[in-house]
Amino acid sequence: MKVSVYYTAISVLNLLAFTVAVACLPAEVPIHYAHGVVDRLGSPWVFLALPAVSALLSLAVWAVRLKGKKTLPVLLLAIAGGCFSVLGWIFLGLSAQNAAFGDRVFFPYAAVTALPLSYLTLGCGVGLAPILAEEDTRFFEIAFTAAGGIGAVVSSALIAVPRLGWVALLVFFVLLLAAAVAVYLRLRALRRTPPQD
Repeated sequence: MKVSVYYTAISVLNLLAFTVAVACLPAEVPIHYAHGVVDRLGSPWVFLALPAVSALLSLAVWAVRLKGKKTLPVLLLAIAGGCFSVLGWIFLGLSAQNAAFGDRVFFPYAAVTALPLSYLTLGCGVGLAPILAEEDTRFFEIAFTAAGGIGAVVSSALIAVPRLGWVALLVFFVLLLAAAVAVYLRLRALRRTPPQD
């Protein structure tokens, strides 16, 4: 149930953020590339289809959940939706470079790497918390969900800024390390605490 709620909330917020980002772009942006060179211009609104598909997949997530299926199909649908979101942000980042027809564009490798890793961390916080942290599921969930969520926001914001993608990757790894250390220290403290009668 938690995965469905989190996925729906994240996909709808992602769609809203993407809509605001597209609204800030010019009326005509690069929409197709051949070997890193812009070969077609068009409306940036075409990219809205990718996060829209991600948001629509939340209906499938709820349908699977209401049928009483196990968590695995729900997680697979959420991963597919995350892929659509990541692709949308990649295309948005490329088109935000204000390249003209025939110009070469910079591919934001570091930010593009950080974004799916952030989504994966977010998913781990929600989906794997009961499996990996039996003693304190809630703390594990909050730590990794926060790390993944903040990493996704930073990656999405920096994906359109040439040469700053490495900051997104650095922020993601620092957040992931902080979450892992926090969970380790929390579990260690719980194991030292004597059981209460």
